[in-house]
Amino acid sequence: MKVVSKFTADKLNCIPENIGKYKAMDVGQLQFLDSFQHMGMGLDKLVECLGGKLEKFPLTVRYFTEKGYSIDKIKLLLRKGVFPYDWTNSWDKFDKTSLPPRKGFYSLLSQQNISKEDYEHAQKVWQEFEMKNFGEYHDLYLKTDVLLLADVFMNYTIM
Repeated sequence: MKVVSKFTADKLNCIPENIGKYKAMDVGQLQFLDSFQHMGMGLDKLVECLGGKLEKFPLTVRYFTEKGYSIDKIKLLLRKGVFPYDWTNSWDKFDKTSLPPRKGFYSLLSQQNISKEDYEHAQKVWQEFEMKNFGEYHDLYLKTDVLLLADVFMNYTIM
């Protein structure tokens, strides 16, 4: 906390959990929450809890609508996407003109592959969003991931 207080003149308020961990921290008008304590599951489950209802995803819908995408295409993004993290081991992969095969989505961390349904969904996203290369898929994945998380947070603060 001493470090944070060096960078701001604003009053610092904290709700400690223990000596080294905080549940929440207010700095001026900003509030930081340990979201994992409040939402202790992965983004895939958190998004699933919103039930795929368009009104639960205002940021995602607005962003992609402004980019000119149809609601039908946007609906494809209202779930956690899949990404071949371990396969993406060089810059050359961003120039690939198709997704890797399903086995390319194998995760060394979880020691499992994605489901057939998840792979088919990734292929559908690739086709519907007319991806020219893996770099475009990567960018869409990251944007969607961040927007879905922001929508989850918005829904959490409304509850």
